[in-house]
Formats: sequence, C-alpha cells, structure tokens
Amino acid sequence: MLGWLFSIIDKEVLGQVIHCESTSEVWFFLENLYSQQTVARSFQLKQLRFVKKNDLSVNDYLLKIKTIGHSLATIGDPISDQDLLMATLNGLGDDYDNVIGLTTYQMDEINIDKV
Repeated sequence: MLGWLFSIIDKEVLGQVIHCESTSEVWFFLENLYSQQTVARSFQLKQLRFVKKNDLSVNDYLLKIKTIGHSLATIGDPISDQDLLMATLNGLGDDYDNVIGLTTYQMDEINIDKV
C-alpha cells in the first residue's frame, strides 16, 4: 500500500514523504503540510479589505472579489455574502459614493451577484 501511495504523490511532495515508513505516517505528514498551506491561503484571501478597484474595470474588480470568495469557500472557509458585499463596496472609492449609499441602504435585499 505504501508503494502505491508513493506512486500517486506528486514528485515535488514525494521527496518530503519518502522517509515515511507507513501509510498513516504519510497521511499525517500530508495533512499537516496541506492544512498549513490552507491556513496561510485563508489568511491571504481574508485580506479582502485591502482589495481596491483602482484602475480595474468594474467587471474585473467584481470578478476579483468573487474569485476570492469562491476560493475561500473551496478551502472550507466561506465568507458570508454580506461580508463579501461590504468588502466590495469598501474597495470602490469615492467615484461610487452613490452606488455605495444605495447598496448599503438595500443591504438586506441585495447580494454580490445582484451588484
């Protein structure tokens, strides 16, 4: 079983687990390796409050925000629609004050897809 496990592991990772003597040891190592990466990725993605529209088109900006939201959900750390919407509005800038005001007023009835 250990040989089969080694045969399906990516070559970059294999060098890190080749010293393991049992399948459970391999699984434990891989779990620790990927959970650390997931925590780091989650932390990076939660930096939504720093994402700004700047020179992006509105479509590209919304796509960037939605991609971060989907990425968080994929790693099991979803962000609520309200938090995603607030992060989106926060990054728009002064040119969008009217949109921000209107959207904030309707916050309970609107989500990121409707924006």
